[in-house]
Amino acid sequence: ANFAMKASFSNVSLSGILADVYNKRLLQGFRYADQSWREIASIASVSDFKAINSYRLNMTGGFEEVGAGGELKHAALSDESFSNQAKTYGKMLGLTRQDIINDDLGALNDVPFMFGRAAANSFNDVFWTAFLADSAFFATGNSNIQSSGVALSIAGLEDAEKGFYAITAADGKPTGIKPAILLTPIGLKNLAKQLYNDTILGVTGVGNSKQVSPVSNPYAGQFKPVSSPYLVNAKDYYLLADPMDCAVIQAVFLNGRQEPFVESSAAEFNTLGILYRAYMDWGVALQDPKGGYKEDVA
Repeated sequence: ANFAMKASFSNVSLSGILADVYNKRLLQGFRYADQSWREIASIASVSDFKAINSYRLNMTGGFEEVGAGGELKHAALSDESFSNQAKTYGKMLGLTRQDIINDDLGALNDVPFMFGRAAANSFNDVFWTAFLADSAFFATGNSNIQSSGVALSIAGLEDAEKGFYAITAADGKPTGIKPAILLTPIGLKNLAKQLYNDTILGVTGVGNSKQVSPVSNPYAGQFKPVSSPYLVNAKDYYLLADPMDCAVIQAVFLNGRQEPFVESSAAEFNTLGILYRAYMDWGVALQDPKGGYKEDVA
């Protein structure tokens, strides 16, 4: 039942038990969808739809020895700005009186659930499209990519970790930022979990030459594995900082609301039916390239 219907502006809001049921189903649909973005993004609230700038301060000049006279040297501060902007996304569905009466199985009760899932899927599309539009972000100019990357393994993590720590601050010195998250496509999810959970990955040799000495895993417990079905390259992976430390991507939500609204309205007086609409306000933007390193595996 998906067709054009002219909306009335005299909206009838859902109230009481009906509103509670609809919103619970909406949230179920929203939360059942992939939520991996929450693991890698900083999340902020905005009060309007104007473009915002987030700032990260850089301090150049470390601590210096204080001489006998007790004089302290001044540090220098600079800042970097990263922009973002919330926009409104939404959808409407119209149902006729016949559609509602003929719904013997109660399938239309799932409308809020479907709106919730559609909202989550749409957010994921926007979020991961922004993340993957990274040719100028994960780039040699930012020293945060290995263009002929090593496949995910202990050797691959060694290469990625070395590259991450080689990223420098504005004064050319180490940033002090640590990698905390291993982001992979779904096809590498189990391997990423093994590299995180297992202290022993196997034994060397086969058959009669099999050795009983284990292959130890120096990366056990180091990089939290996060996987997303939206990562389209089956081999690429990323080491990312904790988003509370240095986020590579930010999601903003109007007034901090991280789930959609659902509302109903009667159609115009000369039409027998009901209208549903759902909408949500968010913005997504890449932030600080010093918070991530990409292994671009051919």
